[in-house]
Amino acid sequence: MGTSLAVLFALAAAASYAVAAVLQQRAARTAPREDALRLRLLVRLARQPWWVFATLLEVTSFGFQATALYFGPLALVAPIFALDLLFALPLIARTRRMRLTVRHWASATAVAGGIATFLAVAPPSAGANERPFLSWLPLLVVVCALLVVAALVLRHSNDRLRAATLGGVGAVEFGVVVALSKSVVHQLADDGWRLFLHWELYALAVFGILGTLLAQSAYQAGSLAASLPIIDTVEPISGVVIGATLFAEKLATSAPLFTVQLLAAVLAVGGIVAIDGSTLVRDEPDPHALS
Repeated sequence: MGTSLAVLFALAAAASYAVAAVLQQRAARTAPREDALRLRLLVRLARQPWWVFATLLEVTSFGFQATALYFGPLALVAPIFALDLLFALPLIARTRRMRLTVRHWASATAVAGGIATFLAVAPPSAGANERPFLSWLPLLVVVCALLVVAALVLRHSNDRLRAATLGGVGAVEFGVVVALSKSVVHQLADDGWRLFLHWELYALAVFGILGTLLAQSAYQAGSLAASLPIIDTVEPISGVVIGATLFAEKLATSAPLFTVQLLAAVLAVGGIVAIDGSTLVRDEPDPHALS
């Protein structure tokens, strides 16, 4: 029952996040480039009703995802959340008044089939729900280093590289957010109000804001094709890796099963890249170039 609920809530999180991402990207693309990685970008976007609605929808998605993490391991929830792209696909087609082609449907099938095979071959087993701070330290150091890289790229690169880099770092940030959510939701269930005595809750708030700022900056810097392939690929991979290394969640234990899981992951990533590289998202007009 727990696994079924985890899957259902993860799907609900993916669907709601898909709608939020499409709306947020359309709003962020109109923001000035110099606002990237600055809090004033969020302040500017907060003046747009549709962006506010999308952000509330994103918070709802976060709630679904946190609930999924209460019932299932991170290595299970993260790949399912990657299905957000499949929910976003018809929305992007509708907003751009384009038809989905055979290539789009084939790519979507590859994503869904790859993720389903990855999870069906050897369903991830539950590991630890909480870890001591020292166990988190290497991950936090890596994320801080990536933030430095993002700041350097922001100053010395073109729009496409900026969007891809900010999207990738933002995806890792959200991987950390999901991992912290797993700990926080279990602390809430076990400790009640004493949740406020744990550092994870405050780290979740900080990394959540950073992740949102990075994602909006990636949306603002370039077209969906520049950021979506990175975000949709890196976020589930980082979630699975964090689940396996930090929380000791087990994947396939035999070489044949692990090989099948690896091939399934490659299939899913290939489908994501094919969708994100299609004309549906690649040829989006640049509002800054038109102004």
